[in-house]
Amino acid sequence: MIFNENLINNLKKVKKYLEKYPLSSILEVNEKTKVSIGEILMFIKNGFIKLKQSDKTLKNN
Repeated sequence: MIFNENLINNLKKVKKYLEKYPLSSILEVNEKTKVSIGEILMFIKNGFIKLKQSDKTLKNN
């Protein structure tokens, strides 16, 4: 995978946001950081960020 400066900056934005709000949805991260959902999914797929389930979600299952 080739990362350009813009992609690296977007990854930093997403990681910084998730440090503050770790249980945010992909849509929330997209709206607050203006990083595309496609890029966020790519970061997840390639292991740069990980998904978490909230306790609320776990109780409903």
